[in-house]
Amino acid sequence: MALVSPGVELTVVDESAYGAPGAGTVPLLLVATRQNKTDPTGSESDGIAKYNKSAEAGNVIKVTSQRELSQYFGNHTFTTSVSTIVKGRETSEYGLMAAYSYLGQGNTAYIVRANVDLNQLDSTTVEPTAPYATGSDVTATNASKLFVYKYFRQDAVKKVQSAWSTWTFTNTKIIGGMSVENILYLMVSEGQTTKLCKIDLNNPDDDTIGFNPHIDLRKAVTGTYSSGTGLTTFTSPYGAKTGLLAVNASTGADYTATNTTGSTYTIEGNHTSLLIGIPYTSTYTMSPQYVRETTSNGVISVTSGRYQLRTISFDFENSSFFNVQVTPENRDTFHTFLNGYIIGSSGKIDIPQPSTGTIRVPIQCKNTDYTLQIVSASHLPMHITGAEIEGYYHRRSARI
Repeated sequence: MALVSPGVELTVVDESAYGAPGAGTVPLLLVATRQNKTDPTGSESDGIAKYNKSAEAGNVIKVTSQRELSQYFGNHTFTTSVSTIVKGRETSEYGLMAAYSYLGQGNTAYIVRANVDLNQLDSTTVEPTAPYATGSDVTATNASKLFVYKYFRQDAVKKVQSAWSTWTFTNTKIIGGMSVENILYLMVSEGQTTKLCKIDLNNPDDDTIGFNPHIDLRKAVTGTYSSGTGLTTFTSPYGAKTGLLAVNASTGADYTATNTTGSTYTIEGNHTSLLIGIPYTSTYTMSPQYVRETTSNGVISVTSGRYQLRTISFDFENSSFFNVQVTPENRDTFHTFLNGYIIGSSGKIDIPQPSTGTIRVPIQCKNTDYTLQIVSASHLPMHITGAEIEGYYHRRSARI
């Protein structure tokens, strides 16, 4: 293009280079940045980059230009020492730099900002403060849950079993934690009271009663028996606690504890040596079961055909109670209980009777059309050691 005027000729050459991404090549970048950065474009009324706030973390944001990227997330920054960039520093925003570089050639990218503030990783001489106001309860989302990943490896390469589980702490918020060998220490908050909890991951049995009572906040207390009232009185170190359970420290039998006043509780009968605590519900959800076959690429699940399950037999060891719940699609849940009592066995009725054996649970469903859970809200032991499935598999076609 040429602009011509008397005695002047001006030529404008467009040398812009754009590499339009092909179909299916739009990138998705997960980035970590400093939080509440200034909007360098001046477009936001509060002066903060639009999607650089904690409330916007985890959202998928479509960005179509370098200017939009700066408006949404602020300019990418790097940690420096004096005036030299410290290479490889975890507080440098390499994710934003990658997105900025890509948008110099492409015209669309999706950005997800992690809910992490890189400012908090910088060293400082100022003592950090809690992320909540003094005099108020801790209300952080999911702070009452601890997520646990367990796995069993056959060797350094092959993982045989793995499972995720969640520990939920009722009316409690986790502030922090650490483990020392088999002991897990958690700093928790109940309302405005901070406590240190200790959890033995070895789950050792009690030497006297022969099993580990499944109660939280377990504490040994001594009661006082009154022959006049026929009641044993004890004092709870936790004050009045909803759902408090008393367990006989000699036999493992449980008793309903009645809160009379303040931290004072009573139970019926003469039971002076006690373990007290809060019972909790343990739930195991069984994964869908498939027929498996060995191929050149390893063992795979066969999803074609129909796999009809008749029963599942669970092997248990030294167990006194659990409830197997099977819920078929569009049908009611039915229950199969183990209570530890076996016809012909010796022992007293009010004393737990741990037993070892196999319990058969009817399924009568296609392998993907039901949910099976093993549930126990009892303080009594539950140890499932194995399972065996009986069913029919039918494939209408043959592989060639």
